[in-house]
Amino acid sequence: MKKKLAVAALAALMSVTMMACGGQSGSSQQTASSTKTESTVSQKTTSSEDSTLDMLNFIKEGEAYFDVTVTEALKDLKITVDGKDAIGAKKVSYTKDCDYAIESTAEPGKKVNIYIVSGNLENGNFRYTQTISQGIDAEHASNRLSDMVSKNLKGSSKFYIAITEEVKGWDHSLSEKLNQFLDGYVK
Repeated sequence: MKKKLAVAALAALMSVTMMACGGQSGSSQQTASSTKTESTVSQKTTSSEDSTLDMLNFIKEGEAYFDVTVTEALKDLKITVDGKDAIGAKKVSYTKDCDYAIESTAEPGKKVNIYIVSGNLENGNFRYTQTISQGIDAEHASNRLSDMVSKNLKGSSKFYIAITEEVKGWDHSLSEKLNQFLDGYVK
């Protein structure tokens, strides 16, 4: 009887410990000049071999995915990575030494939302960070987009970016884990 009780107590303790290890920590900032929200959050996941738990399982290491659905706010938006049309291709390979360019014509009065998730492989596990800017005036979006890509693209193993006029307007068919991750931080 004591043996069964000890096994049950050990199982309960392991369950609580595993839930605590899967937690997320983060910080969030609200700027006074606009309605954009920026936050960076890290989440430990299981090994990269288990693609069901990899929120960016639709791309490989060294790939970036450009999920762009902007039609009015940024006219003629063009993003290139090492000379390749990233928007048209959606998936492009990149390195820490890659060149990228962003061009667009802003439509005054329109707003843009930018969602970035970067994954870094550390000791067999992916560590994810996200950066979100919501409600950016289109006139400032191109510069903001360039800053965000610069900070996140070259330092990551995997890179996902959604640029949309709709809040939560990213492609929800890519990964349920990605949806859950972003939904936790998007207002």
